[in-house]
Amino acid sequence: MHALQRWISKALTHRGRCYSQTEAPAGIPKALFGLLEPSPVALSIVKGAGRTLVCRTPIQQGQRLLQEWPLVCVPSLSMQDKVCHRCLAALGDDACNAARPETQIGGHVRDGDHGFWFCSPSCYSRAMREYLPLYLGGGFRTLEDKCRETNQHFPLLVAKLACAELMARQSAESASAAAPVSPALSSSTLMQGVEFLSFANVYPPYPEDWIITFGLLLEGLKVAAGGHAPSHRLTSSGTGEASHSGQLPSAGAPQQSSQPMMDVRKPAMWGLKTFDMAWYAKMLGRFHINSFRQDAPVGGNSTESLMAAALAAIAGPSSDRTGSAVYLLASMFNHSCSPNAEISFPLCNGQAAFTAARDIEPGEQVTSRAPGLLFSSLVVLCLAACGAGALRCEFGELPGRWTGNPPVWQPLDTGCQLQEFLEPLLTKAAQPADPLSPAALSSSRKTRILIFGDSVDRMTVNDTCLATSTIPEPVEPVGQHEDRYLLLCETASLVMGVQSMIGIQPQGPYRWNLTGTPRDRIQHGAAAFRNAAGGEPDIVLFATSLWDIATWLDHTQLLESEDIDDLAFANWMTDFGSALAYIKELTPSTPVHIFHTAASTDSVDCQGWQLHLHLNEHAHIAQLNAAGRWSAKQAGWHVVDFEMMTSKFVHKRLYLRDRAHPSPWFLLQAVNIYLNLYHHQLAGAAPIQ
Repeated sequence: MHALQRWISKALTHRGRCYSQTEAPAGIPKALFGLLEPSPVALSIVKGAGRTLVCRTPIQQGQRLLQEWPLVCVPSLSMQDKVCHRCLAALGDDACNAARPETQIGGHVRDGDHGFWFCSPSCYSRAMREYLPLYLGGGFRTLEDKCRETNQHFPLLVAKLACAELMARQSAESASAAAPVSPALSSSTLMQGVEFLSFANVYPPYPEDWIITFGLLLEGLKVAAGGHAPSHRLTSSGTGEASHSGQLPSAGAPQQSSQPMMDVRKPAMWGLKTFDMAWYAKMLGRFHINSFRQDAPVGGNSTESLMAAALAAIAGPSSDRTGSAVYLLASMFNHSCSPNAEISFPLCNGQAAFTAARDIEPGEQVTSRAPGLLFSSLVVLCLAACGAGALRCEFGELPGRWTGNPPVWQPLDTGCQLQEFLEPLLTKAAQPADPLSPAALSSSRKTRILIFGDSVDRMTVNDTCLATSTIPEPVEPVGQHEDRYLLLCETASLVMGVQSMIGIQPQGPYRWNLTGTPRDRIQHGAAAFRNAAGGEPDIVLFATSLWDIATWLDHTQLLESEDIDDLAFANWMTDFGSALAYIKELTPSTPVHIFHTAASTDSVDCQGWQLHLHLNEHAHIAQLNAAGRWSAKQAGWHVVDFEMMTSKFVHKRLYLRDRAHPSPWFLLQAVNIYLNLYHHQLAGAAPIQ
């Protein structure tokens, strides 16, 4: 049986559907399965992540997961004579050439003063079969000049793709083609691969520079398709001895290429109508969110070359890169700031390799960083919920540090920095001139936040309201632990409410013999908030694990040791997942759902309001926090990790106002994280389903 089919037969259905080549639905490139077959990962649809890759067999840290050549790549315009135009290998790099046995010779193809360099006969011959004759036959010099002027590179990827597609069409239609296109790059596979990539919906009116570069691209294709034979001569030069029959001429001996030229005087074959502005925007949209930047040392492995490559990578989009490449399987990785797989380019060329950063269990999603994944400001605003490749800053889970007094939290990841979204909601200043500023985004209408929580969350609402000199009021005159208790804070820019929860156990007895099941309380909170706030919540939060620990202490003997009873732990996870699902069912239009963990409590009862003390409470909180994190991510919820954020202060409990409740400065920072997750989603990060 096919290895993937064996895996599919054993796959856990709740983790999603995995496909094999024989059963793949239409539209899934078969080339994808050629890459997957020797790999320990499988293509899957995972709830909460969309289309992604999952582990199908146990993976050990350091194990090679896969390696892949790009579908299409281009060197940076500043690196035209320094890297191979087919594989992005640095030319003249003896250390890297030694790792590539076939690379024994360099080749150079000229179009007047326009050069195309290749690292080996293999890359040269493949380029001739795939795109090079048409590219040289077209008038793409003006397009390249425009890209150089405006620091663009994606239009050149589209130009190479269009040339490869047109050559594949002629190869299929013309029996006289002496050098058929490689099966790996035929019209039915290359374009299918690009079409399969994650996409961005970009609608008219298109950006002006896109329109300009499309016009230049179309003019170049028309030159090739309009019956104008190329006036240049294809020549090559090389050094050393060829390692196979596709050798290049000797050094300094320009000759007409032995590669047969395609007939560019058959316009009926080209079908240029396929390449309209909508197609161009579609291709650019895919390349914008699927291109990997490569910063390889172009002068060998010297300290100077390595430093230059590192500085270029750090400098970002404005710096000179080695090139840009688009991959099929590599683009199926969902991206994470805490990935379990790392990308590298071990051969100093465009071949990407993925290695396990830690042990990965079967069924676990395999994620990577997004090195060189470039987003234009326009495409970020137009991103669709497209599955793989969705870059998201999970602000509440990222490692960070506290600075200043009062302390301010900021993630260490420089690409995921928190903005101040709360302050504009707490002031009544005039709307700023910049409509995309945090203040303007926050003041466009009242932001609605609904929390299903306990006294920690009640204090969050209270502290937020008091910051505006507003007093929160319950919607109904009932006690703060009653099932109909919804505390509401409403300011000029914010509506924030908290529904009282007493745990997630579906049946009592509950602590203090309170009544009202979690389901009843969730139902009441959703309806009461909707009526009071005048609409659906923008953000929904849920947290209530401390109440479950308290209930177990009051009514059971489940917490007599550090480890929570196995059956009780399993039941809690089931009940927790059911609560998350029910909340989403009642708030389907809410874009952001968040679970926050519990901060560790104080083991010294200084105020005497807590009647029970036990030495294992911190261990129990940590266990339910871990279960909550895992279950929330499985359900497609964001996580804001109070436990991680308070770790700096644990030894002195400086984050607490009493035994169990964090201080106002901490809770207000948490609210700002909630708002950052919300606005990050509005800005185009693909939503968690």
